[in-house]
Amino acid sequence: MAAGTMEAYMIPRRLDEPERWMFWTVDEALIMLAPSVFGMMAGFLAIGAGIGLAGFLALRRAKGNGQANLGLYALYWFFPNIFGFKATPSSCVRRYV
Repeated sequence: MAAGTMEAYMIPRRLDEPERWMFWTVDEALIMLAPSVFGMMAGFLAIGAGIGLAGFLALRRAKGNGQANLGLYALYWFFPNIFGFKATPSSCVRRYV
């Protein structure tokens, strides 16, 4: 096996590690880039970039304890019927006997 072959594959360190786009998780990139794009289309790039950066920092602060998927977990907990998982039980069930 060639030395550079294994470097082409990214193996996550943890099983639930979120997907990344460049340096950011996908939700962080969307929070940061969406206002910038809308600001650029409206002719206010600096304001859109500022709003995107503020949203990014707020999201990072909300996820501060290292729970990268905390928002997704909260959506499942408060709105279990939206996802409609077949194998995953509803979040309101406490005991399985």
